[in-house]
Amino acid sequence: MTGIHVKEGNLFVENILGAELAKKYGTPAFIYSSEVIRNNYALYSNQKREDDLICYAVKANSNLNILKMLVDIGSGFDVVSGNELKNAS
Repeated sequence: MTGIHVKEGNLFVENILGAELAKKYGTPAFIYSSEVIRNNYALYSNQKREDDLICYAVKANSNLNILKMLVDIGSGFDVVSGNELKNAS
């Protein structure tokens, strides 16, 4: 099983039990699956022409770890402010 799923009545993010994440980080918390993000990016990337660039809207989520991951897999960025540009750099 991948991404975010329920198995035997327990929430998992990838292979990590949701209750363990809550215990470690507290609640409420934003939990992201890098596997889901990478897979969703690949779905778009596999449909684009070679010279196209997929640009993520930083205003949607400026989490630096997510932005770094997107850079690593080839994403560009759509920014509308100096702060967004700083975060995307």
